[in-house]
Amino acid sequence: MTSIKTISMSNFIDNKRARGKKKTDEDPPCISPLPAPSELPTPSPSSQPPPTLPQYLPLWLRDPSLCVENGKSPISMLNELKPGLQYEHSEAGVCLFSKVMQFKTKVIVDGVEFEGIGKSKREAKTNVSCSALIYLYSKHSPIPDVVVDSNNTPDIRQFLSSISTLSVEKSNFIAQAVHDKLAELSALDTSIVHEQSFKVFAGLVLVRNEDFHSCQVIAISSGTKFIKGTEMNLRGFCVNDSHAEIICRRAFLFYVYRDLTRFLAGNRSQDIIVERDPCGRGLRLKDEYSVHLYINTPPCGDARVFHSSDNLKKDSEPDRHPNRLCRGQLRVKIEAGEGTIPCANSDCFLQTWDGVMGGERLKTMSCSDKLMRWNILGLQGSLLTHFIPPVYLSSIVLGSSFNFQHMKRAVFERLEPRMKEHSLTEPYKHHLPMLGKATSVHLSRGPSKSNNKSMNWILGEDIEVTNAMTGRQTSGLESRLCKAYFFRSFLHLINNKLPTWTGFDEYYCSYVEAKASAQEYKEARKQFHEACKELGPWIGKPCEMDHFENRDDIVT
Repeated sequence: MTSIKTISMSNFIDNKRARGKKKTDEDPPCISPLPAPSELPTPSPSSQPPPTLPQYLPLWLRDPSLCVENGKSPISMLNELKPGLQYEHSEAGVCLFSKVMQFKTKVIVDGVEFEGIGKSKREAKTNVSCSALIYLYSKHSPIPDVVVDSNNTPDIRQFLSSISTLSVEKSNFIAQAVHDKLAELSALDTSIVHEQSFKVFAGLVLVRNEDFHSCQVIAISSGTKFIKGTEMNLRGFCVNDSHAEIICRRAFLFYVYRDLTRFLAGNRSQDIIVERDPCGRGLRLKDEYSVHLYINTPPCGDARVFHSSDNLKKDSEPDRHPNRLCRGQLRVKIEAGEGTIPCANSDCFLQTWDGVMGGERLKTMSCSDKLMRWNILGLQGSLLTHFIPPVYLSSIVLGSSFNFQHMKRAVFERLEPRMKEHSLTEPYKHHLPMLGKATSVHLSRGPSKSNNKSMNWILGEDIEVTNAMTGRQTSGLESRLCKAYFFRSFLHLINNKLPTWTGFDEYYCSYVEAKASAQEYKEARKQFHEACKELGPWIGKPCEMDHFENRDDIVT
């Protein structure tokens, strides 16, 4: 039987101390030695120094002190994965250096024996569980799709997906790329762009072939406000929500529409992110590209409302009150105000045009809720679904105030048990993006009042500044990110016969008709809203705002 020994962090003796040198503060903590995945399982000779833990391992596995998920210890995690394990406890003798009695725990997982040593039986059992979890993680790297074995046991991928973290190194690459681009834009026009004047800003980054060193920023945005009710428009000329994350996603829509137009014109260069799908029906995002979102602060709503009030000491510290009713509720932003309130506390669940025009305060769903929706429906929205499958965020990176528990709940976890009752059909899924914290950027945020301006920049385009309260450019012209602009781009592609997944080819239609004709998207959205009901009502804009046509000035 193959044996993989576990060495407790408190017991680990590196080569220096083995030669009698005094322990210093610089001695690195270490847990169980781990062979390379390609060599598993193999014995770990005691004569060899413990190998370095692979960097692809999540932080909670590389540091057992962080190995707590929703209050679950490594022991609980392993028992959930492999129920019925038998642990064998014994005394390991007195440690030569600490003169303290040591305990040893053994367990056999998938035919491999693991050992853990600690100052108590509990510590030894924790260490052996960490060692087994590391082995299982490495054994399944790269992680395959979720499968079920002959014993009906979920694959390790299903478990690990719930604790998905992006490495600090990769998070820093993404954050630094966005900050560098923002500094570059500031140098071009200091009167328009200045990083410190933005309370919230976001960036969208493309990574090709997992090369984070060469990641490319394709969009940057800022903003903390949304449109006044009296400024709403029935022809789609206004941007309704100008919060940074929302503007960044709309900038992505612009980027995709532009690439689809270039593809239609015969451009097949490498920098175009779309290609024909092999099945020949429509197009798709190229496999080598992944999309990553950076935000300098947690998104408003469920992710932000608890991160400071709980005063958690560590990013990974579990939520002390996960079952409080206020956790996970859908929340709305209120016109002419800052912050959010639960949708259930709202005085109006169904917004109407005449009601808002008559003085009711307009409400918009929080950014946390919209991020959660993107993890079901994708970034692309209903119109682009005619041309490409759903596009999901590979990661969300925060520049400050990061807490893994609150972010995971806000963008994914709160909907997980409910989505099981509302099955999604392909190509839609309940997607969990990796979550990351950037440490390479230093943000100083004091109390300040947000201004009404919103900025967006798109790769290959100039900076555009809009008034968030009117949803238009400061000059009064429509924004390139408004519904009308996108609908004209959509009709141009339809009129020029760009291949679609849906077979839609109706040029003479309204905006709402084009959206409704994306049947799979419509059904997935219905399932999403059904799953959300226990979290509160999803409050949408007045339906009259989507009943426009706007075929004027379309290039045919």
